[in-house]
Amino acid sequence: MKSNTRAGTSIELASLRRKLKILQKERDILRALVDNLPDSHCFVKDRKSRFIFTNSFMLDKIIGAKSLEEIVGKTDFDLFPKKLAEKYFRDEQRVIRTGKPIVNREEKTVDKDGNEYWLLTTKVPLFSKNGKIVGIAGMSRKVSANQKIVGVVGLSKDITAIKRMEIERKRIIKELQKAIKNVRTLSGLLPICFSCKKIRDDQGYWEQVDKYIEKHSEAEFTHGLCPDCSNKIIKSLDLQE
Repeated sequence: MKSNTRAGTSIELASLRRKLKILQKERDILRALVDNLPDSHCFVKDRKSRFIFTNSFMLDKIIGAKSLEEIVGKTDFDLFPKKLAEKYFRDEQRVIRTGKPIVNREEKTVDKDGNEYWLLTTKVPLFSKNGKIVGIAGMSRKVSANQKIVGVVGLSKDITAIKRMEIERKRIIKELQKAIKNVRTLSGLLPICFSCKKIRDDQGYWEQVDKYIEKHSEAEFTHGLCPDCSNKIIKSLDLQE
């Protein structure tokens, strides 16, 4: 009975060792990957924004620590100026509270020597097996001066385009207002002579139909002969001959 128990224990220990070796290998691969990302900060924090992990670039270039053990359990308030730390903490707690990631946000940072520069930062929530948020993972990539200039130029172009659109909008509105002001409509009952077809205006004067309409609308008249009138004139000329 004891032999069977010992054999079972040995098998379990051997299986556990294999799993640990696999985990260690995966960890080494992951570590090598994040440590060799150019100009990138990689980190993992718990729900209280305390560091659990960070890559060598962040340790050496930004924080100035010699090992991960030096910063595990610390927060940004221990490592960065208060104003920056407050912003980092506020953003991270929002991610933890809402579960919504921050993607490619441009933000300022400062390195161990006091040099300031810009980052594009992404922070995502980390979930446990039961779906509970247990912390965040983040990665920040350094933005070069050229990229910053391109961003500023792009923003400037957008602002210029918006201003042009606003000028064009005001011009169109002005033209519409002018057109509305110039529009005159005929309405109501118009007194018209049964015989000569003249129209009486508001002052009591009688005017030809075309003159009256031109005064009270944007219409203009061109004169010609309709077929009936043309035939009448031709017949009258024939009779005179």
